[in-house]
Formats: sequence, C-alpha cells, structure tokens
Amino acid sequence: MEKNDFLLYNEIIYHIHTCQDMDDLKRSILAQVKLMIPYTYASLIVVEIDPETREIRHSDPFCLPDSFTALEEAWIDRDHQDESFWVSHAPESIVVRSSDLTGEARLESPIFQELYQQYNIYDTMSMNLAYDHQVMALLTLYRTRADGVFTDQEAFYLRALAGHVLHHGPAGGQQAPQDPDHGGAGPRLRTDPPGDGDSGPGLPGPQQRRDSGPAPYLPAHPAQALAKPVPQVRGFLPLGPAEAAALKGERRCTRRDLPMETNDFLLYNEVLYRLHACRTMEELKPTLLGQLKLMIPYTYASFLSIQVDPETQELVHRDPFCQPRQFEAAERAWLGQIDQSYSIWLSHAPESMVVRDSEILSGDNRFSAPSYRKIYLDYHIYDCMQMNITYAGQAMGRLAFYRTQADGLFTDREAFLLRTLSNHIDLACYHCTQRQAQAAQPARTLEELTQVYGLTRRETEILGLVFQDRNNEEILEQLHISKNTLLKHLQNLYRKCGVSSRWDLLKLR
Repeated sequence: MEKNDFLLYNEIIYHIHTCQDMDDLKRSILAQVKLMIPYTYASLIVVEIDPETREIRHSDPFCLPDSFTALEEAWIDRDHQDESFWVSHAPESIVVRSSDLTGEARLESPIFQELYQQYNIYDTMSMNLAYDHQVMALLTLYRTRADGVFTDQEAFYLRALAGHVLHHGPAGGQQAPQDPDHGGAGPRLRTDPPGDGDSGPGLPGPQQRRDSGPAPYLPAHPAQALAKPVPQVRGFLPLGPAEAAALKGERRCTRRDLPMETNDFLLYNEVLYRLHACRTMEELKPTLLGQLKLMIPYTYASFLSIQVDPETQELVHRDPFCQPRQFEAAERAWLGQIDQSYSIWLSHAPESMVVRDSEILSGDNRFSAPSYRKIYLDYHIYDCMQMNITYAGQAMGRLAFYRTQADGLFTDREAFLLRTLSNHIDLACYHCTQRQAQAAQPARTLEELTQVYGLTRRETEILGLVFQDRNNEEILEQLHISKNTLLKHLQNLYRKCGVSSRWDLLKLR
C-alpha cells in the first residue's frame, strides 16, 4: 500500500467516525469511498425484515448521483431476480463483484438489459453490512465499461471498511457480543488478501496469504456462502499464538512476534476499530495501550488524564494508567515534580503532537535530566515517545511510551504510525468523555420527550413500546393497527426526533 493510499484510507475512517447520524453517514460513506474506489454510480440501501413474513426487504435507497435513485427503486421491485440477491441473506459481511459471479453472462440477464443497460453499467461491487448475523444495509458501487471492472485491491479496501461503517451505523450504539470463537467484540469479516501490490518502504502493506495453496477469492457459487459461513476471525486480522498471548497479557509482545511486513494494514485497521468501539474511558485506556503495543512495542506505557481546574483554569494531570501497573509509581513521582519536566509544554500544545526524547535532547543529555535521575534511572529507561491528546483545542490526556536500551530507540516509522493514529485517539477520547457525561445526566422521561418533539398520543405509545424493545410484530398485535399505519407513525417519529433509524431512536431512551 502506497503512503498516499494509506493516509487517504486513514482519513476516510476518521470521517466515518465523525458522522452524527445515519443521513450524515450515508452521504459520508459514498463520498469518502469514491476517493479510494472510483465509481460511476453508488447506492446504500437499508435492509429491513418484514414483521409479518420475516422476509428481507430493501428500502430507502440513498444514491450518488441522486438521479440514480430511480433505478435502485426499480431494482428493489424485482431484487429477487438479481443473481447477487443472496448477498442480502449472508450472515457475515462479504464483498461480491458481478464480474466474478457470472462473468460476461451478466450482460445478458433480464435485470441488466431492462435496468442497467440504459446507464451503460458494466460491473458492480456489492457489500452487505451484517452485524450479529443480521444484515443492516447493502452498499453497491457501479462502473461503466469505460471505467473497467473493480479490482481485487479495491474489493479488499471495501471489505476493510465494513467494520467501521457498522460500528458507527445502526449497530454502533450497541455493545458487540462476545464470542469465544471470534476473540472479541466487533463484526467478523472475511479477510482474503488482494492481488499483488507494491508497498512503500516501511509502510503498511496488504496482507499476504498464510496458506501455501491457492484460496478462492469468492465462493464458487452463492449457495456455498450460505451453507458455509465466512471464516471467523478476530475483527479483521487472523491472530497467531504470539499476538493472541500478547493480547491476553500473558507475555510482552516483541517486534519479532508480529508479521509486520505482511499484516500491517489489517493490524492498523483492527487497532482503529478497537479504539472507536470503546464506550468509556475505563475501557479505552487498557484497549489503547494494549492495541498500540502490537504496532509500537514498548517496555512501559502510561496514559495520564488531563482536566482543567475550574478555579484556576490550569491544566491538571491525574489518574495515571500504566502498563505494567507497577509503573504507576514512576508516573506518580513524575506528577509530583511535573513543573520541573522539560516536556510539560506538550500538554499545552493546541494540537496533538508526537515527540521523542532522543530528538529533543541530544546525546546523553536526556540521562542527566533531574526527572530521569530521580525517577526513570531505576527502570533503565533509554528512550521515551510522548503524544498529547487534544480535541477541538481541549487537552484531554497524555500518552507516554518507554523503552530500555535493549529495546532501542523509537523509530521514524513508529512515530509516523502514532501520528496517523492521533486523530483517532483524540476522537475516541472525546466520544468516551461525552458518553460518560451524557450517562451521568438523568434520563428524560417519555412525557418529556413527547413535549420536546411534539409527539401525538399514538406516536408516544409507539415510542414507549420501542423503548421496551418490542418489534414491529409485537407492536401491531398490541395496538391493533395495520402494518402501513405503524410504518407511517414510525416515519413521523424519525422525522420529529431528527433520526433516520430505529437504532437512532433507541439512543433517546
């Protein structure tokens, strides 16, 4: 993966996680994806389950350009005729291309000739967004013959994006279930590597196949994907024994334990997902230090919270969280003489920065600093890399990583990786802080929500049942109303409350 592609992908992920609602997410997904995967047309279609028949139903297409919406609405009326309709039923998020499924025969299908031919469509690439074995949406990209077919590399990138979209989409407000075969929270995705590609020196590159024999990029037939589930992996990266042991805290992970040259991209993607999936600061701190150790090995690490004193308006460093925990004694000692630290200026920087002691202090000068002699000498510290955590000009924390001489200096490449992660770390800290602040506020009653949003009596009834986790079928039975009536009331609720899905509605609970 070239350096520019890596930075672009990093920026796309950041934009996805900054979306405020489903409408914003839909627009952002299609716009951001186009920067990395050029397309002529694109659509994002919500997938729902009919409360009466329990059948999959496509609805609410969002398209770029807007004029393409008419075609997708026509496709919804006859989606069962499409050779890729089975994707909407697949229990895991996968990516398929029409050029893989049926080759040139796709151009002779009735649905192609009657719908797509007028748009000169030549190839499609579709991805179902599945969370906890339930499909939430269908993302489809289209190209004309002049643009050519979608490549393996592009399919690889789209597949890697799925977890981030799901986290911030309908399932984003829910805690991902734990699965012993899965190894942790988050969606399970197929991670077949792309075709051969060049990697920039020292930069993340595409994953290479671990097996010796050839593996099919896609199922030979749609039925295969339905009968045989997609391989279960931890997030996006299949872990080896060394990585798994390191994650469980059984031993310190060294650079030799990780196949960094072959798995950097997927590892980086996994780290991003884990950070953004955290809901509280108590969850984020160990996750952050644990995940970063897989990419940037260290001997010791600490996370210091930073708050503004309400009386003096000065920054206050507190609550050191360290790996290993016994290193907290050193960080508490540093806090006791923080005014003498040569790097205190970093906490006041208006934007996140990464600095290394070996860069700031020349030669052996860093070993003669008072803080080093009094605190870090006993720990045999040889180099330190630090980063301040700042969001919208507000200081929130400070990261520090330490190495002994045996581990060596932190490298330019490691500093580069930490800098690319800085925006995500800032955003994850901000989101966790905001969630905890909101959780501390008393929840609004149903009556208060009725007044705030101007709900009718029937809308209030339905909202109350939604808050009780009743599905549409149960609501229909209790209120004795028709399906169309219920859907109309739900649409009114979404509009009045400024949301676009049931999951967003539940966030008001």
